[in-house]
Amino acid sequence: MNDLRLDHLPLEIIYTIFDYLSAHDILLTFSNLNSTFDTISSTYPSYQFEFKSIPRSHFDLVCSRISPNHVISLTLSDQNDTPGQSELFFSRYQITDFTGLRLLKAIDIEHKSWLHIYPYLRKLNDFHRLSIELTNVNLLPHIPILFHASELQIASTNLLQTPSLPYLRHLTATQSSINELLAISSSARLLQSLKINNVMFNTNHQLLLPAQRLIRLVLHFNDNPVSMDQMKQLMVNLPRLQYLELLTSGSIDLINGYAWERLTRRLIMFEFKFFVQIDWIEDILHSFRTPFWIREKQWFVACTWECLYSVPYFSDTCTDTSFLPPVYTTAPNDDIFFNHINQLSITNSTRTLQGYFRHVKSLELKVSNSHQNLSIFIDLNQIETLILSTIIDRLTVLFLLTLLPRLRQLSITCELAKFLDETENISLGQIRILEITEPLIYNDFSTLGHLARLFPNVEVLHVKSIQWKIGIARLMDRLENLSNATFQLVTTKSVLNQENETESSMIKTIIDETRYLKNETFSCRCTSLPTTIQNHITDCHFWIDKQKRKSSHEKYWFPQRGDRYYRLNHFIEHNIFSKLFQYVVLDATMFFFIIYALLHPAGQWGILLFLFLAEFLLFMASGSSIDPLLRNLDSSEWF
Repeated sequence: MNDLRLDHLPLEIIYTIFDYLSAHDILLTFSNLNSTFDTISSTYPSYQFEFKSIPRSHFDLVCSRISPNHVISLTLSDQNDTPGQSELFFSRYQITDFTGLRLLKAIDIEHKSWLHIYPYLRKLNDFHRLSIELTNVNLLPHIPILFHASELQIASTNLLQTPSLPYLRHLTATQSSINELLAISSSARLLQSLKINNVMFNTNHQLLLPAQRLIRLVLHFNDNPVSMDQMKQLMVNLPRLQYLELLTSGSIDLINGYAWERLTRRLIMFEFKFFVQIDWIEDILHSFRTPFWIREKQWFVACTWECLYSVPYFSDTCTDTSFLPPVYTTAPNDDIFFNHINQLSITNSTRTLQGYFRHVKSLELKVSNSHQNLSIFIDLNQIETLILSTIIDRLTVLFLLTLLPRLRQLSITCELAKFLDETENISLGQIRILEITEPLIYNDFSTLGHLARLFPNVEVLHVKSIQWKIGIARLMDRLENLSNATFQLVTTKSVLNQENETESSMIKTIIDETRYLKNETFSCRCTSLPTTIQNHITDCHFWIDKQKRKSSHEKYWFPQRGDRYYRLNHFIEHNIFSKLFQYVVLDATMFFFIIYALLHPAGQWGILLFLFLAEFLLFMASGSSIDPLLRNLDSSEWF
């Protein structure tokens, strides 16, 4: 039987496969395989530029390889993991270059980038859509832009001060009032999906939402109780509703399964969590055990003395080793609860656990001997993140590496110095994402060097607290595969006032201290946070092209130095006394050779030697680095 090869499939099928992939996935997977796929990749007409959380090297690859007229979807993001992305993008393209663009999604885009998007707004119609996602209220674009949006994700609906939203189909908001929702229902006639995480609601108000086209509705009332009569009012005006999610408190009539059966019969999905004081749990559960709930819809519930909720949707996703499934439930077995857990903390003995966790992605160790017998109750092949909240010894670290084949992310919340002592001369090469919560103290270069040796392949770094700017530069120098980094820089206000630094000058200081960062290899953002009485806190985010970084490093810089080298180099660069010492040595040397040339019989040779050494010393004195002296030294041998 002939082997089936992917490149022998009809072109239409390959195009259909590509429709489910982003542009960088297509290029990284199919480029340079053979001439057939190279041709298909160059002619495929429906690329999707999905740039949210993308590595900088992948971003540059897509922009350099794909013609803009082959793009139908574009997502730009200026969030913290890709700062300055939209500005970089519009330095390479005009929005009018994308003649086939059907969807433009903007995530926390800077204000100046909206100027480049205006031409796209002029041609918006039923075949062109604009999606806006805002987590930062300060980045809210002008009202005319919101007028054109087909999808919005914002903090509060009171920001929508516009009489008409004719294109809006999907709206997500953190907060809204009932009156604001009524106004939106009137102005957004095409609204199909609505999600509000906190509905401000007076119990005396009617719950009316005349949205005739609404298909999906998510309302979280939180502390605002509602009644069953108000729920009936809500459902009457939603004839096309198919998906409903509710989270609220109320009275006992709200948890009547028979009443909800009549209201939700036409729904495809109904998820809820009702906070109600319950006296007779079995009577309540009995109303949710009818054939409608168990066989027809297969909507299961669980009940405690304080609430009734859908399972597994509102079941726990994060727990510890004291976990017990609900006692009162209509679910067929307890597996439904264990399978919904994706974060697990090991806090004590695991002998009491009676179930098996099949889908845990994040594992936290809170006690030192907690690694024993993990495979008995957890599928360790699924673990991607490990959180260390306790010190574990060297053998335990090596043992865990063999148990967790898919481990990519490590979060160190225990004492960092002790952890590094236990992991001396170990390399955790499989770690790609590293989070450090312990403060990196001032001038602790040895810790930076140890981290670089321990995690040589880290691509994403989060440091919750670091006390000096040069430490940021040195750590980014040492982690050669770094593509994204976030640092919370904590400086005392007295030092900040002495240096008189702005955010831009702070960035320049960090860049000047690094060996490889150039304007074309990275972008960054520094944002001041609310300060304490003594400290000033700044969030620094870097988005780095590690490919250009490596080529720049190999071309312009000698091999990486150790901690002592950095200490000495930094001392010479920044200490005024070292500058004076250089000039004193130069003057004394010049004076010696002049006297030698005048008095010694071989003075003519002394003059030549003097000129050579004087030129060399002048070169050294004019520079501010010891690099020329150490250019041929290897750090592993000398430092």
